[in-house]
Amino acid sequence: MNATRQSCRPVGAAWSQALAQALMIGTLVAASALLAATGLAALARPLFVLGAIVIAGFAIHRSPWEYLTATLWFWTICPFVRRIIDMYGGFEVFNIVLVTPNVLSLFMLRDLLTSRDLLRRPESAVGMLLFLPALYGLGVSFVHGDIMPGAVAAADWFTPLLYYFYLINLAPRIDEADPFLRAFIPLNMLIVVGYGVYQYVNPPIWDVEWIVNSMMDSVGTAVPYGLRVFSTLNGPGLCAAWLSALTLLALHFRTRLSMLLLPPMILVLALTLVRANIGGTILGLSILVLFGRGVTIRTLLAAAFGLLTVVAIVSLLNVRVADTLTQRFETVNHLGNDQSALARGALYLEAPALIDAHPLGMGIGALGRGAVAAKETDLVNLDSGPIAIYLALGWIAGSVYFLGLLAVTIQALSAAKSSNSPAALVMAAVAVAIVAMIAFVNVVGLQGMILGLAAGYAAAVDIHTRSRIFRPAFPVSNHDDGYCGV
Repeated sequence: MNATRQSCRPVGAAWSQALAQALMIGTLVAASALLAATGLAALARPLFVLGAIVIAGFAIHRSPWEYLTATLWFWTICPFVRRIIDMYGGFEVFNIVLVTPNVLSLFMLRDLLTSRDLLRRPESAVGMLLFLPALYGLGVSFVHGDIMPGAVAAADWFTPLLYYFYLINLAPRIDEADPFLRAFIPLNMLIVVGYGVYQYVNPPIWDVEWIVNSMMDSVGTAVPYGLRVFSTLNGPGLCAAWLSALTLLALHFRTRLSMLLLPPMILVLALTLVRANIGGTILGLSILVLFGRGVTIRTLLAAAFGLLTVVAIVSLLNVRVADTLTQRFETVNHLGNDQSALARGALYLEAPALIDAHPLGMGIGALGRGAVAAKETDLVNLDSGPIAIYLALGWIAGSVYFLGLLAVTIQALSAAKSSNSPAALVMAAVAVAIVAMIAFVNVVGLQGMILGLAAGYAAAVDIHTRSRIFRPAFPVSNHDDGYCGV
C-alpha cells in the first residue's frame, strides 16, 4: 500500500466522526427550534445548553480533538440558535444560549488542573502574562460588588486562555489534530458561508427581528442586499473574525471542498464590510506568502483566481453588490465622513481622562457582556481594544496584559520558525491577524478564543518538535501534494 493511501486513513476516519458530530449538533438545533415553535422557548434554551454539554462530554471521552471541534461548532452556531428561539419566545438581552461555548470549555479544567508538566513549560509563563491581569480585573469587579457582571465577563476573558493552556498540555499529541481540523474546517465553511449568502440575499425573519430588537443599526437595512453579513454569528465583526481565521486555516488544512468554498468565503468576508478584519486577513496572508512553502503560495494564487472569477460573475449579475463593496472601501480615503472612524477618534480624545479617573481599573465586569449583565449600556461596546483593556485593568495590569498579547503572538511566530511546521506557520498567521484587531476591539470572547487556539496550537507544535517525538500519523508532505477526504 502506498504512502498516500495510508495517509488518507486518519482523514477518512476523522470525516466520519465529523459528519456524525455535525449530525448530532444539527439534531439538537432542530429539536430546540421545534420546542420554541411549540411555545416552549423557556424550556428550549436550557435544554439546548444541556444537549451541548452531553455532546461535548461524549466527544471528549472519544478524543480531545473531537471535543475541540465540537466547541468550535457551538461558538459559531449559538447566536443563530438564540435568534430562532427568541423569535418564538421573545427577545432576551442576557441569553443563556450564548454562554454555551464558555460552559463547554470547562471540560478542559480537569486535564489542566491535573497536569504535571503544564506549568513547567515556558509557554505557560507567557500565558500567565494574560491570566494574572485578567484575574486582577476579576478581583476588582468583585471588590466593587459586581459579582454577576464579573462572573459573566470572566467567561469572555478566561475561556480563550483555557484553549491556549489546553493545547499546550496536549503538545505530545498535537500531530493527531490535523485530520480532525481538515474535516471540521470545510464542513463549518459550508454552513457559515452558505448561510451568510442566504442571509444577504434573503434575510430570514429571525435575523430581521433580532436586528430590530437588539438595535443593531450598524448592520444596515434588513432587506435583500441591504445588510452587512453576520451569518450564524452575533455581528459582522465576529463573523469577519471567524471567516478571517477560516480563510487562513483553509490554506493549510485543506481539502477539495475547502478549496472550492474558499472564493465564496472570501466574498462573504468582504460583505461583512469589516475593513479591519479584511486588513488583518491580508496581513496573515502576507506572512504565509513570505514564509510559507511553495505549495501554500500556489494554493493562495488558485484561491485568488477563484475569488476574482466569483467577483466578476457577481458584478455582472448584480451591480448592487459591487457598488456596496466599492462605496464601503472608498470611505478609507474619506474618513471625515466615516461615522465609525469619527466615533473612535472622539473616544480616544476622552480616553485619558476616563482612564485617569480609574487608575486601578473598573474591573472586567464593567465592560462588554459584564456591562450587559449589570444593565449598564454605556460601556457595552467600546470601539477600541486599548481603551477597553486600560479601563478594565488600570494602567499597570493593563500594560502587563498588552505585553502578554504581544508575547503570545511573537511566541507563535517564533514557534513557526523553530519548528519549520506549515501548521504552526498558518496558526501564527491567524494569531497575527487577530491581534492586529486590537486597535478596534478587545480580543476576548470569540476573537480571544481564536487567538488562544492559534497561539496554543503553534506553541504545542514547537514543544512537540523540541521533544523529538514528532512522528505524525501520516506524512505532511503527502497532504502538500494532494488532498484526502472530501
